[in-house]
Amino acid sequence: MPIVSITMWSGRSPEQKKQLAEAITNEMIKIIGLRRESIQIIFNDIEKQNWAIGGKIPD
Repeated sequence: MPIVSITMWSGRSPEQKKQLAEAITNEMIKIIGLRRESIQIIFNDIEKQNWAIGGKIPD
């Protein structure tokens, strides 16, 4: 049972996440030959103020 974890800044719509989950699932089925039911995708939405890049928190 593969688990794909996607961490990104908050702000994506539920529809964008739905499309992304479907695309990733389809590619995993195509490339690795997995069953659709076995693929899990977790979205970790992080607020920008909780994310530092190069020691700095974005505005």
